[in-house]
Amino acid sequence: MDSLIIFPIIIVCIIFGAVSSKIVKDRGYGVGTAVMYFFIGFCLGLIGLLLAISKKDLNKPENSSRYSNATDELKKIKDLYDAGVLTESEYRQKRDELVKKI
Repeated sequence: MDSLIIFPIIIVCIIFGAVSSKIVKDRGYGVGTAVMYFFIGFCLGLIGLLLAISKKDLNKPENSSRYSNATDELKKIKDLYDAGVLTESEYRQKRDELVKKI
C-alpha cells in the first residue's frame, strides 16, 4: 500500500527536476548546472522550479535593447536630416547625444 503512495510522489519529483533542468539548460548554462537544478527541483519541487525560472538568461545580451533603440533613433534623425527637417548642426548635436548613450 505504501508503494502506491510513494510512486506518484517520485514521478512528480522527477518531473519537477526534469523541468527545472531543462529551463536552466535552455538559458545557456552548462550540464553541471543543469544536473544541480535537476536535484534541486527533485528535492524541493516547486521551489526548485521557481529558482530555475529566476536564473538569468545567458543567451540574451543585456544591452541589446538599449543599443537597438539608439540605432533606431540614429536612423530616424538621419532620415529627418536627409529630408531637410533638421539642420546640420541639429543633426550633429542629436547624433552626438545618441552616440554617448551607446
